Amino acid sequence: MPRQRKYSYRDHEVLLTCRAIMDNFVGKLDEFGRVRTNWNADFAQAVIGKIDACEAITNIKENASGVMQHAKEIHTVALRQLTFLKVQVEVDFEARRAKEVLNLLGYKKYLKNARMSDYKSLAGLLAQFRQNMTDELKREITELGTSQELIDELLGYAQGLVDKGLSPEMLEADTKAINQDFVQQMNEIYEQVLGICKIASRFFHDDKQERGKFVFSQVFKSLGLGDGTDEHDEHEEEDEDED
Repeated sequence: MPRQRKYSYRDHEVLLTCRAIMDNFVGKLDEFGRVRTNWNADFAQAVIGKIDACEAITNIKENASGVMQHAKEIHTVALRQLTFLKVQVEVDFEARRAKEVLNLLGYKKYLKNARMSDYKSLAGLLAQFRQNMTDELKREITELGTSQELIDELLGYAQGLVDKGLSPEMLEADTKAINQDFVQQMNEIYEQVLGICKIASRFFHDDKQERGKFVFSQVFKSLGLGDGTDEHDEHEEEDEDED
């Protein structure tokens, strides 16, 4: 069963807010260290490291959306051109060398799935084509009859995907696993930062300005992300009862 987010904010909004709170936290470590033995530089860096890791995943996910949309748009024409080049290589080269060239250019790894409208596979094929189509290999292919224009068109499709954000990390990522692990990591970060906020806002109970730096909704709003309302947030204001 898919994990559910424990917040109603957008993922990037949570990360931006948590990062801002942790920046505030680092600035007050000397004071916090006197009342919390584990609130030190190592603790802060561990939390920030989790945020950075999720930000990297968020970037991959956001870029992947644009890349896959572009791959979908060019799928028919790019696949037709890739297949046309493949036939020419198979005709022009001795069988063993033809296989080597096509494997080098990504056909063996990606073509079958690309033909089944797997846009990630098409992106992978074009990326490997671009990476391994050296000037020397291009010369070897064109000297046997394939037009340079065809190769350049395919390199252009590949460059278009790179311009949209295609990266090796994106191609290697297991999207389903990323989504599940990502939600778990985001929930952990969110709950951990809320816990920090609860203690820190109580610590600065009599200093409204400093206290506001550790109220999630206020930090969220100060970043221009919205009004900070989250239907899942159960603790937003710390208990105001007298001791």
